[in-house]
Amino acid sequence: MNLFLALGLCVLTYFILKGGWIAPGRRFRISFSTESLVMAALSIAAAMFFLGPITGLALVAIIAIHEFGHVAAFRVCRHDDATFRLIPLMGGVASSAKRPDGPLHSFFISVMGPAICIAPTVLALVIVRGGYDLHPLLSEFLWDFGIYSGALNFFNLLPIGPLDGGKISRILFEIFWPKAAKPFGMAMMGLALIFGFLTQSYFIIILTLMSLPAIMNPSDYVIVRKPTKRQGLMLLVIYVMCMITLLWAGLPLMMYYM
Repeated sequence: MNLFLALGLCVLTYFILKGGWIAPGRRFRISFSTESLVMAALSIAAAMFFLGPITGLALVAIIAIHEFGHVAAFRVCRHDDATFRLIPLMGGVASSAKRPDGPLHSFFISVMGPAICIAPTVLALVIVRGGYDLHPLLSEFLWDFGIYSGALNFFNLLPIGPLDGGKISRILFEIFWPKAAKPFGMAMMGLALIFGFLTQSYFIIILTLMSLPAIMNPSDYVIVRKPTKRQGLMLLVIYVMCMITLLWAGLPLMMYYM
């Protein structure tokens, strides 16, 4: 039953992003520039060096799927120029020269990075926990993929600065409580900085400080008709469901480090 549910999530993801899986022109196009190849190679090497071969490859796969989710969502929203690249020790970044056409498109593009990972994450964990006769290395890869994908994408959905969750929370606040969007962003930025100093994590501190321009100028999309409260409630439900599912998947890893 769990396996059918996981496969159903894969099918649902396919139809949600239908039209964004391949580049315009009905062909699968990959651009191999020297710079992108070097960056990708360094990203893979760094991940494998610091986390080990299996976990490192799982992490690279998670980041690649996450960023492709943004690219596919961009394409669904008619951003034909969308692309992504891996960045050593940082993750990846998806980009387009055009701004999204309004908050609904911005929400869709932001949430589909973590959301595209839900189906393969659930499928990986269901297979590992299903008692199937797997090669030990494959079992380790699927387990690491599942728990790291859950934890990292859950963290990515937290309402902090330049993370996808920060963009999503600003959209939701602008729908339900516009005047609180900026104070909420500043409060979350302050909490993230405190956490970064307490844990002596310079990565969190730098990432949080990078969120200041986004908080001061929250709209990263073209201003069009404001979504209704009913549409906002639907977006909130989607956001919460994604967070709950990813928390379930990443909880073993989070508990290990607590």
